[in-house]
Amino acid sequence: MIAFSYYLIKVIICSGVLFFYYYLALRNKLFHQWNRFYLLLSVIISLIAPLIQISILSYTSEETNKAVQILQVFQSADGYLEEVTIRGSQGISTDQWLMMTYLLISAVFFIYLLLALTRIISIIKSHSIQWVETIKFVNSKAKGTPFSFFNFIFWNEEISLHTETGQQIFRHELVHVKEKHTLDKLFVQLILVIFWCNPFFWLIRRELRLIHEFIADKKAVGEHGTAALATMILSATYPSHFNSITNQFFQTSIKRRLAMLTKNRNPRISYLGRLLALSIIVSTVLAFTLRTKNIAVHNANLEKQITVVIDAGHGIMPNGKPNGVAVGGVSEDDIVLAISKKIKELNSNNELKIILTRTSDNVVDLHKRVDIAKENNADLFVSLHIDAAPQNQEAGMTSDKSLTNGFGIYVSNKQPVYQQQSELLGSILQQELNSVYPTNPYLLKRNVGIWVLDQNVCPSVLVECGFLTDEKDREFIKKESNQNLVAQKILQAINTYVANSAKIQKPVDTVPQKQTANSNVNVSGEPGKTSVSTSENPPLFMVDGKEMSKAEAYKIDPSSIESINVLKNKTATDKYGKKAANGAVEIKLKQKESNADITFKQNGSTIGAGQISLDPGSNSFHGTITTTGQITPSTNSFNGTITLTNNIQTDSIPKYETVFQKVEVESTYAHEWPQFLQKNLHPFIEQAVAKGMKQGTYTANVKFIVKKDGSVANVQALNDVGYGLSEAAIQTVQTGPKWKPALQNGKPVNSYRTQPITFTIGQQ
Repeated sequence: MIAFSYYLIKVIICSGVLFFYYYLALRNKLFHQWNRFYLLLSVIISLIAPLIQISILSYTSEETNKAVQILQVFQSADGYLEEVTIRGSQGISTDQWLMMTYLLISAVFFIYLLLALTRIISIIKSHSIQWVETIKFVNSKAKGTPFSFFNFIFWNEEISLHTETGQQIFRHELVHVKEKHTLDKLFVQLILVIFWCNPFFWLIRRELRLIHEFIADKKAVGEHGTAALATMILSATYPSHFNSITNQFFQTSIKRRLAMLTKNRNPRISYLGRLLALSIIVSTVLAFTLRTKNIAVHNANLEKQITVVIDAGHGIMPNGKPNGVAVGGVSEDDIVLAISKKIKELNSNNELKIILTRTSDNVVDLHKRVDIAKENNADLFVSLHIDAAPQNQEAGMTSDKSLTNGFGIYVSNKQPVYQQQSELLGSILQQELNSVYPTNPYLLKRNVGIWVLDQNVCPSVLVECGFLTDEKDREFIKKESNQNLVAQKILQAINTYVANSAKIQKPVDTVPQKQTANSNVNVSGEPGKTSVSTSENPPLFMVDGKEMSKAEAYKIDPSSIESINVLKNKTATDKYGKKAANGAVEIKLKQKESNADITFKQNGSTIGAGQISLDPGSNSFHGTITTTGQITPSTNSFNGTITLTNNIQTDSIPKYETVFQKVEVESTYAHEWPQFLQKNLHPFIEQAVAKGMKQGTYTANVKFIVKKDGSVANVQALNDVGYGLSEAAIQTVQTGPKWKPALQNGKPVNSYRTQPITFTIGQQ
């Protein structure tokens, strides 16, 4: 609804500008045919111009690339997984109500139009039709006659065709038929069915109807009979309009019709007005269609020359057959080679050295392509390909997020040391290429490795320039102008990456993180001390909902803290009042329970209750124990079998084992992991809504350890979204399927992962 509203506003503004000029300069002038087509063109331009965008390139010296910004934000978020969205049941939103109301009003206007057409058809069916050359003449006593509709003239029986008045009226309606005025009326009426809220379209319809009458009046009387027609119009006593889609002879605005019959032409004003109308039309179209698009020209001062290898995939085999995809006479081998050459030709940055893996049609061995990067000490590697959607896809050869049309960017799934830089380059390429052709928003990873990405010595990406099996993609990429545009965008992405290379975190060695650093508190200085500001005006400290002094807060053991939330400015004072004028620090401590409540049941009836003593920080239990034996009250002894309704959850690992913050190969989940979260968390959304949770999007970040055996431990929510959703996310992650553990030096290790879970609640 929002997108349609913006479009509707643009249509109203555009039509308003064009009609305003008509009203000031063209209205009541004698060039009626010109005015007729001007008004019709105004409607068409108003509908089309807001949909057209013509970009004018503007070169700027600086540009902040979104992909760079996004990566910088998440560089510190090691182990973050792809977000999983849990959607609640969607009610009817305000936008949907507005759209339904709008469509309902449109339906009313459409029904009105259908009723008018039905009445005309009923007159035709109930009366005999006489042919007068190409005109269908219907003699009737229907209200509103005489009027014309397409090549029908509906006549009133009370008007004699043999009188001078009758002849003039007939000639008048004949002009409407020959000029095809009905088409104008139907076109505008259909537009009003959809754009009924545009007042300028209603004004255009009224003016267009009068212009039709001016044209018919002028052509019907010719050089003579003006006075007679004027007298007849003034003496007319027949009913007014039949409907809005026919051309009635007797109607209002008699004064303007008479004025047009007697008005003298001024040629100079006539030509000037029409000339200015053209300039107004052109200016309006340009105002709504032209968009300025900034292209950054980076003049980075680099310490050394940057070497980029552009790899044109495949090539012609020694037997003369193409190695790449070929569909409909379009060859992948030829197109990617042409694009790679254009990238090198377009490069004007002396600090950027472009090397091509192949400069001819001949195929180059995969290992040789990587060797070229090694020999030239390459800083970046971009491989160009064009995809095809096969009928029988070999397992693992595509990503689960692959499409069958549009561009796509592949990165390695082997987590090489340059993985982060490769993903940044891929994100910048996706952003640039998407501005000229639809590009898959995800960075794709194949289960089956890609040699030039997995084995390279520098950040490497593979660009699939569409699918030759998709007609739209094929028609786009085979045009030389589009190949040139793609080359420009790839070169622009490379320049953007290079210009921001100083801001990009370089690869670091993987290091283990001790188990004690299992909280969100930054520890600096001496061990065990929390890095909290010691300014003279400290913020308000709230620990587990209770106010605490600065000195007391400093004594908290960092390992006992579960999460910290910092509130600033108005957010802090709105929640805690003036005492939080310097901000507020909300600290949530870990819950330590040494005992877990249990209930003893026998044959479905509660027979006792108690607690199980647990080792703090190792095991926790929440649930019901059902017994099949007997309890002896006098000795409190039990003889029988105990069944745990909820398993004891091991939520930590032995203290002597390390947990890796960075690993060579990240832990991965099974394919059903997102589906598992969605299925098990969806009921909690319904519960949250029942408790009063409002419409919106809430993201809970759940951090946990993937152990060497694939199980999870130390599950905790980094933030609380309220209404029990964070707790539900913790419970669900704890009971999820096993993971494939992370690898360090080829061996399974414990590692941290963070799962963002977004709950989307629609309006109820």
